[in-house]
Amino acid sequence: MEAASTLFPATRWTLLRRLREGSAEESGAALEILCRAYWYPIYAIGRSLGLSKADAEDATQDFFFKLLRKDYLRHADEKLGRLRSLLLKAFDNHLASEWRREKRLKRGGGLERVPWMDFLEAEERYLQTGGPCGCDMEALFAREWARSLLDRALSSLRAAQEKKGNKDEFAIYEPFLVQEGAEGDTERAAVMPGKSGEAFRVTLFRLRRQFRDHVEQEIALTLGSDDPSLIREEMAELMRSFSQAPTSTGKP
Repeated sequence: MEAASTLFPATRWTLLRRLREGSAEESGAALEILCRAYWYPIYAIGRSLGLSKADAEDATQDFFFKLLRKDYLRHADEKLGRLRSLLLKAFDNHLASEWRREKRLKRGGGLERVPWMDFLEAEERYLQTGGPCGCDMEALFAREWARSLLDRALSSLRAAQEKKGNKDEFAIYEPFLVQEGAEGDTERAAVMPGKSGEAFRVTLFRLRRQFRDHVEQEIALTLGSDDPSLIREEMAELMRSFSQAPTSTGKP
């Protein structure tokens, strides 16, 4: 339990301070960053707690709609615990009270929607990871947060490569960026772009460095800080969490 508890250090409150103390525009941007970082882990929590796909979608949408619209986090006290714990507790309370009550009241009428949540992809990812993991909720939340951040970084790198006209070549290297290939995989893949095994490994090394840069950018964005020591600490915790996750990965 302690290992999971350290995955979301108190430094993550830096972004929340910007939410509380920044201008209206800065506060809105900070809250959207938090929601984009955490909505899928919350969805996975709902599914693991036994909610159906449809109910998990509605509960997640409604929870984050309230975060976006009703200042749920604006008055949160850092002394009460880590932001991760606050979000989990808030979602648990939301399921136990408001959402179930509002679901009955709104049945057939529709719930408020947050437009950028892709639940089709979310359900596919949830099923790919094997569904409920049998672990405690904090460990599950940490696992899915790590996967989501890496997916966002990979998507960002993919877009950058496509902009350079490297879409097809990058697709060959992409499977090797997050997971190490089996022995001989790189040599077999190198035949496809017409490169030697050595040239393939050199390009792969370069892309992995770029991928790490994109991961660090995502971490800095979510932390609300570009402090190198904080980023390194968070990177180490992220990789520790990801190393315990199922190996199947889907594209973001």
